[in-house]
Amino acid sequence: MEPLEKFLIDAKTAWEKFKKSGPTEVGLVFHDDADGISSAAIVFSFLEKEGYNARLICLEKLYREVVTKLHERFTHVIYCDLGSPHLEEITKVAPRDGLTLVLDHHDPLGTSTEYVLDLNLERYGYRGESDFSGSICSLLFAISNDPSFWRLGPIALVGAAELPKKGKICDFVLSELRRRKLVGKKIEWMGFTIPRLFSLLQVLGSVGYYVGGPEAGISLCLKGDEKAVGLAEELEVKRKLANRELLSYLRSGGMEETEHIQYFEDPGYFNEMGSKVIGTFCSYLSYQKFVAPMKYIFGFMRTKRMIPNFGLLDRDYVKVSARAPSRLKKLIENSITLSCVELLREAIIEDEVADGHEFAASAAIIRSPREFVESCEKVLEKSKRK
Repeated sequence: MEPLEKFLIDAKTAWEKFKKSGPTEVGLVFHDDADGISSAAIVFSFLEKEGYNARLICLEKLYREVVTKLHERFTHVIYCDLGSPHLEEITKVAPRDGLTLVLDHHDPLGTSTEYVLDLNLERYGYRGESDFSGSICSLLFAISNDPSFWRLGPIALVGAAELPKKGKICDFVLSELRRRKLVGKKIEWMGFTIPRLFSLLQVLGSVGYYVGGPEAGISLCLKGDEKAVGLAEELEVKRKLANRELLSYLRSGGMEETEHIQYFEDPGYFNEMGSKVIGTFCSYLSYQKFVAPMKYIFGFMRTKRMIPNFGLLDRDYVKVSARAPSRLKKLIENSITLSCVELLREAIIEDEVADGHEFAASAAIIRSPREFVESCEKVLEKSKRK
């Protein structure tokens, strides 16, 4: 049996089990970027057709305290584009009389249980950095139970646009959409090209996190909502201005360096925006000529305690986004140095969380940026001695 075929069978079995466990309201938890929003749009539409009420909760980070509160409120939860790196924490608090499904492409930790099922395709031999996205995983889950959801395939391609390279599962989905004549040579959805819709969702999810942007993004995916387009365009103007000001600040000496890491803290240019913007900025920064090509890039940003549609966090956190410039990527690919996600995971302490990929990862920390960088340097020094 092919791995993808097994995944489709497992996804169908998981949904049958989910239904039999008697859900009333489903907590639909999703990441605050284009992949997370497109994933949630597909699953939200699927749940609606199946007759279930879904409560949308968009998260910048899966904080431990949020995991606990989520599963106190909901017996049935579906995670989209997040969750796999936090299975151990989810399993500790998920109610045994309910069921939790995880549709993710981030590097998984832990294993599935009877009441927490991780349908991450990495567990089937595929790579979340290239073969599939959270949205592709969500689409395959939906079509395994209802093939009519191939019609939402272009939405899955929007989320997959974040992948630097497209691998096996992405190729399969695109080929299948063309075979079904759901897309042509030029791929569009709701009148938008894939890159354009991806850009709009990225802005709505991050810059618009505190003003209903993620929900507007889902509406844009499913209805072509023109109001969402207008909101995204307004927010993009704000982000471009903030990016220019922060870039100027860094060029003027705002970047600090240690042996292996170059880092900065946003002095306030991204106030009122979601913390995802710091990761997007770090990705942009990794291509600038003035950054050191062999050092990790860390960007820090203080987060708000308020989570829209959910409530207040119990404590303050600092978001750190890590990126690898092009020359450092080669060292990571050849296992000469730690990947971004390995480095962050090794450096965090209790009550801090980290997840991500080889070349891009993030964490929510409770220490100062300088303290965290020092911890990362110790981890890197230790890894060199092994």
